[in-house]
Amino acid sequence: MVVTEISTEQMVTLLVTVIAPLIVGLLTKASWSANLKAILLLGISAAIGVAQGFLAAPAGTTWAWQVAVVNGVIAWVIAVATHYGLWKPTGITAKVVAIGVADPPGDHEVLASAA
Repeated sequence: MVVTEISTEQMVTLLVTVIAPLIVGLLTKASWSANLKAILLLGISAAIGVAQGFLAAPAGTTWAWQVAVVNGVIAWVIAVATHYGLWKPTGITAKVVAIGVADPPGDHEVLASAA
């Protein structure tokens, strides 16, 4: 018999990872490049990995940075997949960006004329 338990740390990590693209949408302007947003998402995912690495380490043991790296990569893959597979197709990303950090009034015209 196989018993699988999901720890509280894993559930919190999964929840934060799934909403990480929405957090990026709230923190960035619509005019910012997708590359910059991807780097911010990577940073959030790395922070998630480090946090889970610390939370998962038993008390009194040495923290394993390898666990943080693996958890960060997993968090980034899940966040990107969630963004492109759930948030963007349903239009939620656009709604979150609209309520996030606003662009100054003239930025959209400058970007449109540069394209």
